[in-house]
Parts: sequence; structure tokens; C-alpha cells
Amino acid sequence: MKNKPLPEELIRKALEGEEKGVENLLCFYAPYIDRCSKVAVFYHGDLYYTCIDNDLRQEIICGMLDALERLRAKLGYHPQGPVIILNPFC
Repeated sequence: MKNKPLPEELIRKALEGEEKGVENLLCFYAPYIDRCSKVAVFYHGDLYYTCIDNDLRQEIICGMLDALERLRAKLGYHPQGPVIILNPFC
């Protein structure tokens, strides 16, 4: 993320439980999530490469969705049913 502010409209839609709003929120944070889920894989002693650990990436996304639900409850938002993310991998 290049220090772009999170658009207020995006926050509002995600808090209201709109599927597209939550998906856009995850897409906004996708570069940061990818950086946080990189791991070093070692081979031949001290040689290594980095790659994205998809299990770790999913854990981060689930943590973000859980935090969003807690924020909704704290602020009193009540979405119209569960939010289903079809493609969390932008």
C-alpha cells in the first residue's frame, strides 16, 4: 500500500455487510496481506527463497473478517445475513 487512505465509502459498505464492500476491503489490503504471509523456504544449507504461505494468508484474512464482525457489533451495525466472500484472492 502506497499510503493511500482507505476510502470512507469502502469502510461504510464493509460495515453494512455488503458483499462487494467486504471484498473490496480485502482487495485494498491484499498487498499488505501478501507481504505479511511471505515465508522463507530453505534449501541447500543457507540458500532460500520466499513465497506466500496460503494457509497463513487465509488465517490473516479470517482474522480481518473476525475483527470486522467485532467492529460491526461494537458500532451497532446489523447486516442482513452472513457475508460470503467468493474470491478473497483478488
